[in-house]
Amino acid sequence: MKAFDTRGNFKDIFSNDLSKIPDDILKTQCKLQYGTQTCRYIVLGEAGFVCMKGTELQPSIDNLVMKKQMVARGDNCPGVNKVDNATRKEK
Repeated sequence: MKAFDTRGNFKDIFSNDLSKIPDDILKTQCKLQYGTQTCRYIVLGEAGFVCMKGTELQPSIDNLVMKKQMVARGDNCPGVNKVDNATRKEK
């Protein structure tokens, strides 16, 4: 997997509180701490857990899952960017 600079392309995602996945969604939709059911796209950033689905990192994550190099293998929603955090419903 190629390295990425959290100060560059992903800075807004990792450090923005609006990018943080709400705790209730982490538990119910992302299935945090459910082993292989846990969403493969959640990453811990400065703001908390954030979603990498739909970003430049998604293909690298998918590749790791295909090679069975990750425990978290879930693909549980269209991505946090497609979920309205104000109402917590999919757009």
